[in-house]
Amino acid sequence: MQRADDFVRFREPLRRLFREDQIAVGYDVELSSATDGDLGVEAERVFDGGRQTGGLRQVVSNLAIADGDVHARDVTAALRVVAIDAHVCATGARRVACIPWSACESLSGMEDWIGSVRGVVLDLDGTVYDEGGLFDGAADAIAALRAAGLGVKFATNTSVQPRSTLIERLRRQGVDAGPDDMFTAPRAAAAWLADQGMTRVSLHVSPMTVEEFAPFTIDEQKPEAVVLGDLGDEWTVERLNRIFRHVIGGAQLLAIQKNRYWKRGGALCLDAGPFVAAIEYATDTSAVVAGKPSAEFFGAASASMGISPAELVVVGDDVRTDVGGAQSAGARGVLVKTGKFRASDLDDTAVRPDCIIDDIGQLPAALRLKWTSA
Repeated sequence: MQRADDFVRFREPLRRLFREDQIAVGYDVELSSATDGDLGVEAERVFDGGRQTGGLRQVVSNLAIADGDVHARDVTAALRVVAIDAHVCATGARRVACIPWSACESLSGMEDWIGSVRGVVLDLDGTVYDEGGLFDGAADAIAALRAAGLGVKFATNTSVQPRSTLIERLRRQGVDAGPDDMFTAPRAAAAWLADQGMTRVSLHVSPMTVEEFAPFTIDEQKPEAVVLGDLGDEWTVERLNRIFRHVIGGAQLLAIQKNRYWKRGGALCLDAGPFVAAIEYATDTSAVVAGKPSAEFFGAASASMGISPAELVVVGDDVRTDVGGAQSAGARGVLVKTGKFRASDLDDTAVRPDCIIDDIGQLPAALRLKWTSA
């Protein structure tokens, strides 16, 4: 049998999972067939509340952990952690699944809806991965959601890469994904155009995304709709003037997304939203937004899982696009402190996340899921 302390270490997970200012954390954890030696915990240092039920099951609760060590008197009542069924079995150890209770900063009413969750939509860039690859714990978290029987979909506003490329990227990094698992804003835009019976478009997207609009005719003379995506450094005054003339001449302004900014090369950069807003202002019109934060976008995602928006949780790093969009559709929004998240996002009084966690690795425990991961 592998020693449990090969997997269940107190010091490093605490430093990774908890904020540095959390000196003492109460810790509830259930262990199966575990010995004190396997955990590196001295039985006499388990304070009041610890108990043994005998047999193969040993329940150790209310451990006070401070600065990587076990102490008997350093519990701060306001700081609690819930570890869900962290099993250490005779066949090998399993990783502890835990989350600081205080990390979910918007807990009001949380227990009223958490039991009704049947599906999860995960933002990609900044939530599941960044330019450096998957965030720590992302693959395990996604596997845990699926193992718990929840529907899982991926959603992105990117118009720089087609859906096929996004799916392949996840697969290369060890996350199973198929075409039906991926909701992208460009495909939502194409679906909207088809629903409206439009066939002629002025298209302003990355060359890699043009394939998503293959059924439509590119028309720069008299388009029915102008489709705007993220163009990065390809935004020019000439292009903006061309878009402006089409829209003021009667073409429908269709924004693939309206994000304010995104993170590229470690720096925040303008996204498509500011350019969409400029055209709206100049033409005194409002764009149709196909992707996030459109309520229709999240509604389609929940419908694909056969659930209502009220049974859906959306997880992302954008407090307005991900969290606010989810809530406008009747779903719950969980904000992660990765990607383009900034502390000032929490000052946005227009949107109050249903839960705030440090990273996607904490999501299963935040949803009170019961799972083990190898």
